[in-house]
Amino acid sequence: MRSRVEVVADVEDDGTPVLARLRADGALAVRRTGPSTVHLVGTAAGPLDGDVVELDLVVRAGARLDLEGVAATIALPGPGDLAATWEVTADVADVATLRCAPQPIVVCAGARLRTRTALTLAPTGSLDLVEQVVLGRFREPGGTWSGRLVADVGGVPVLRQTQTSAVLAAGPAGPGAAAARSVVSRLLLGPDVPAAAAATSGEAVVCPLAAGGVLLTAYGADLATALRHVEDLWPTTPVAALPRP
Repeated sequence: MRSRVEVVADVEDDGTPVLARLRADGALAVRRTGPSTVHLVGTAAGPLDGDVVELDLVVRAGARLDLEGVAATIALPGPGDLAATWEVTADVADVATLRCAPQPIVVCAGARLRTRTALTLAPTGSLDLVEQVVLGRFREPGGTWSGRLVADVGGVPVLRQTQTSAVLAAGPAGPGAAAARSVVSRLLLGPDVPAAAAATSGEAVVCPLAAGGVLLTAYGADLATALRHVEDLWPTTPVAALPRP
């Protein structure tokens, strides 16, 4: 199955937010839940092996878009021989803001999933992106996952990162600690992002980017632990405090 979501956020001359396009098909629906907030809603199980999910987000000059989800996405095994694909493409114009924090993706035992997020920002655009991946449901081994995160600002490469379930399983852990099953990444870009120094907290790290902005990455035996590590490193705006409708 191929599922596609298209959201275009704009602003009227008087400053009123408007969604110039709000469209979804396949296994996803999208609902406007605030002046500039939309929520993803799953309408079918999956993605399964071979399914393709595409999210295309455009935030025009001066506009704002907050994208969230109502429930976790469950990647399930299927009869096919191809991995499922989850792709997010975002274009953020000048003086525009995108806050993207969907619910976690859970990669179940036997499932295969590739995620890719490609971000293009104008020099004065702002981004707060949170990605959450959990390997397996409760007391279940995880499936196979690889994730790619690419970001450009003003035509200049800012970030190129790849993570995999194999790296997650081999991640740092203290003596006697449970293996990491969850990863949370938070990418902050834009002129208002404060300068940050490299730092660690538990199994989390703050990575200042050479071209500006900051990437926070945390592992955890469960999602709550990984989120707590991220919020310890960046307490000014905790993930739990991202805009809600």
